[in-house]
Amino acid sequence: TGSTGWQEATINFTYINGLTPDTLYVLFSSSSLDNIPKASSVLWIDDVSVVLPTGIEQALENENNIEIFPNPSTGIFYVKQSTNQLRNIEVFNALGEHVIQKTFYNSINTIDLSSYPKGVYLYQVKEKDSIISTGKITIQ
Repeated sequence: TGSTGWQEATINFTYINGLTPDTLYVLFSSSSLDNIPKASSVLWIDDVSVVLPTGIEQALENENNIEIFPNPSTGIFYVKQSTNQLRNIEVFNALGEHVIQKTFYNSINTIDLSSYPKGVYLYQVKEKDSIISTGKITIQ
């Protein structure tokens, strides 16, 4: 700080539930977070950088050949995998409540959520005890 008014800030993010989000939004504000700017407030950003951790393997959907379609749908979804691996899918509602769990082996498998309310649901695909894919599915 001092007479120049410059300040360096380092912000560390820690994922507490083991699921790595696919999007992270960072808001820079010179005065307040209530969308009402304060008079004469100024924010200058000189440099922004993002450093990702090294040595940590991140499982991506394409690497594990998991595809869930159609998305959105009316409640019937298909889980497609390129190999016949024994895997498990769990689906949760927006409140985090467990909705359905299914073990599958075949290349194309059906998930029927048509009896559940419309909305966005979260899923996890696991192989043994490892989460290999996560995402959102929408029932319209």
